[in-house]
Amino acid sequence: MQIKAKLSSIGRAIGGRYIISLEMLEGNIGELEKYQEKELSCELKTWRNKRSLNANALLWACIGEITNAFGGEKFDVYLQMLRKYGQYTLIEMQESALPKFKQMYRECDVVGSRYTDSGCMLQVLCYYGSSNYNTKEFSVLLDGVIGDMKAAGLDVPTSEDVKAALAIWEAENE
Repeated sequence: MQIKAKLSSIGRAIGGRYIISLEMLEGNIGELEKYQEKELSCELKTWRNKRSLNANALLWACIGEITNAFGGEKFDVYLQMLRKYGQYTLIEMQESALPKFKQMYRECDVVGSRYTDSGCMLQVLCYYGSSNYNTKEFSVLLDGVIGDMKAAGLDVPTSEDVKAALAIWEAENE
């Protein structure tokens, strides 16, 4: 269960244990009550709203324009854009693990290999889906897609539209 809350107080009980109080800003109190008096695993981190649907809609509209101009499938164009402008991590794995691994990641590319006593190890770039991006990362992706549209002579969204969509995203994540 996830709730949006503010840490409102920290105190110390008799016996030395700490008591924390949370002010629930969003969530279902009925769901929360079932956890009362139970030992819980808790993780506290700064709240982040999900990316604005406006920024996401703008990205997909741009991808749609590229797809309409050059053919293909929208999702394939999206994956191409992730490769060009997206965030990734480098992972090393046994060659035999690659087929299953490719089913789990949005997009991945083998960029190298080396041989060890246990066999062939592959170096693989694994690209994250844009739903995992922060504002700066999403802005790089969107700017790259728009740059490709300009280079292809397609109509692009105005810089004001882009700024407005990203501003909404930034405001939601403050």
